[in-house]
Amino acid sequence: MRLGGVQAQNKILNIDYFADGIWSHNAFKIIVNDPNMQICFICVRRGSDDKILAKFAADYGIGAF
Repeated sequence: MRLGGVQAQNKILNIDYFADGIWSHNAFKIIVNDPNMQICFICVRRGSDDKILAKFAADYGIGAF
């Protein structure tokens, strides 16, 4: 891809994912299916017991806090 006469490099966007709730589950599915993005770790909101995000982290080998 060329931007303003400069060759753009395809780089992966590394994401630190701070989230909880249903909206975060849907967004997670979009992000993990995008080859230009990579989730480095997942941090669930304090006081949340979001077991779905914990399972996603385990399934995809992503560190979770």
